[in-house]
Amino acid sequence: MKKKGKKQNDWTELLASHRAACDIAFEELDKLVQEFQDGENIKKPLDRFRKRLLEIQRGAIQLHEELYTVPIRKICSVERRNITEQQYLLARAAGFPLLTAQAIGIAPVSDYEAYLNCIYEDDKTVCFMDPDETPQVKTVNKRTGKRRIRIRLACSPEETRLAHYTPEQREFFNKFRPDVLARAQHDKPGRSEPECPPTKGGNATSGKSDNKRKSKK
Repeated sequence: MKKKGKKQNDWTELLASHRAACDIAFEELDKLVQEFQDGENIKKPLDRFRKRLLEIQRGAIQLHEELYTVPIRKICSVERRNITEQQYLLARAAGFPLLTAQAIGIAPVSDYEAYLNCIYEDDKTVCFMDPDETPQVKTVNKRTGKRRIRIRLACSPEETRLAHYTPEQREFFNKFRPDVLARAQHDKPGRSEPECPPTKGGNATSGKSDNKRKSKK
């Protein structure tokens, strides 16, 4: 049973506290060096202590990079398909919201496998695809005339193109969620590009969109 108030990302805070402790130790060491800078007997031990402390600090920084920074950076970029299962689990442990097998109603597979198969990529877009998401609907404020869109973490199957599903994705959804393949767009002549968050350009809520308006006759 989990204790109340216990945070999922306590380990990230622990790493940060170790790095802070190293910084404080360096400050104290500098003070000692100032006080005994003329004493040859104390200088060598202090230098050895500084070297060891520096190694600890570098280790803490590297550990923080590998356990937290690298997984999050990959997931937030076009490299999201190239993360390992360990990096996926580390990102979830750090509190990063990711699709899981249970969330999309596919129990027999691992969360990591569900995550990989829910990454959609075509020639201009890389995004998460949520089988339970609905298509983006644009609304217009009647008073201001400004368009509004709903901010989402993933796109719907209707905003993806079946032609860009990998063979593994087709097999996966055909077995567990055949409705996804049925809802995906089938290429037709003259079709428009779907909107799908986020793009390689970094937009977190929409993919390629055609903003050209037809001229009024």
